[in-house]
Amino acid sequence: MKNKFFSRVFMALVVCILSFSMSSCSDSKLKVVVSSLDAQCPQSLGLAIELTHVFFEDNTVVYSYTLDEDYASIDNLSANPESVKNNILTMFQNPNGDMKQFIDMVIDAKADVRYVYKGKTSGKEFATTVTAAELQEGLKNGVATGGDKLSAAISSTNTQMPVDTGSGIVMTKVEDCGDVVFYFASVSELTTFNMISANAVSVKENIVNSLKSLDGAADRLFFKLVVDAGKGLGYRYSTEGVDDTVDVVISNAELREIIGE
Repeated sequence: MKNKFFSRVFMALVVCILSFSMSSCSDSKLKVVVSSLDAQCPQSLGLAIELTHVFFEDNTVVYSYTLDEDYASIDNLSANPESVKNNILTMFQNPNGDMKQFIDMVIDAKADVRYVYKGKTSGKEFATTVTAAELQEGLKNGVATGGDKLSAAISSTNTQMPVDTGSGIVMTKVEDCGDVVFYFASVSELTTFNMISANAVSVKENIVNSLKSLDGAADRLFFKLVVDAGKGLGYRYSTEGVDDTVDVVISNAELREIIGE
C-alpha cells in the first residue's frame, strides 16, 4: 500500500490545529503577534493544509488557509459549520502558556478570530468566526478535558469521511473504542482483505513508518491527543461478505515513541 494512504486520514484534523497556530508567539501586543506570524507564512501544517496568510482587519484576526482537496473537502466543512465552530471552541478551552496569552490578548482587544479555508483546486471557500464574546463565554462556562479535545478532533475527522484512498480501501469513520481510537476501513476486494489479514505485521510496520514520516503540526496534535488520553491508534479492516475484521493496533507506548514523548 502507498505510504500516502496511511497519512490521508489525519488530514481532516485541520480544524483542531487552528486553535494552536499562535503557540509559538509570545509578544504582548496582538497586532505585533499577528504580523510576526504572517512573516513566517506560508507554513505547512500537514499534507492537506497550509497557513498562507495571517492579518488583522476590522478588529479581527484572520487566518487564511489553503486546502489540498485530494485530502480534505471544502464542501464537507461547509456542510458542517456548527460542528466546525464548536470543535474550535472546545480546543480553545482551559488553555495554558502561550495559548492563554493569545486568548487574553484577543479578549482584551475585543477582537474576533476568523478562519478562512480555500480549496487549492476549486477555489471554493469556507469561513467561520469566533467572536471575543464567544471565546470569553466558553472559557467561563466550560472546561474541556483532554478527552473532550480528542472527541472534537474525532468529530472533525468524521466530517471528512468517507475518504477513498484510491487503493480499493475507503476510510468510513473514526471512533473511540475505549483503549484504542480506530479508523474503520472498508476493503472492496476480498483478495486485498486476505492479504491484509495474512500480512498484518508488515501492514503495521508500514503504518508505523508512515506515521514517523509525518511532520505536519496537525498530525502531531492528533497523535498527542490520543497519547494524552492514554489510548492507542488502530485500523479496523472489513470487507463485504466476511464477518471477521482485521485490527492493526499501535499501542499507546508505541505511539508515544513515534511522537518522541
